[in-house]
Amino acid sequence: MNVYVEIIYQTHKFHQLAKVKIDEDSLHLIFPRAAKIQRHIEIPLAQISGFSKVEYFGTTQLCFYQGDQEYILFETGRGAVEYLEDKLAVR
Repeated sequence: MNVYVEIIYQTHKFHQLAKVKIDEDSLHLIFPRAAKIQRHIEIPLAQISGFSKVEYFGTTQLCFYQGDQEYILFETGRGAVEYLEDKLAVR
C-alpha cells in the first residue's frame, strides 16, 4: 500500500510517496528511484516509540519515532491508516 511519508531529523525534513510493507518484525518504507533518500528504509518494530494518531485538516496521520527521527504517515486512501494503525498499535 502507498502512503505519503514525512521524515523529520533534527532540522531536516523529507517528504515522499512510499510503498509500505509490514512483516513480523519490521516496517519497510520503499521509495521510488527518484527519491533523494535511500531507496529502502527498514524500521524494526521494537524500535518504534511514541506512536500516535492525529487528525489534521480532515485527514488522519500516524506519527512515531525511531530514535531521534520522527516519521509521519499521511492518509492517502481508504483503509490504509486503519490497517497501519492496527498493525503498529499492538506492538
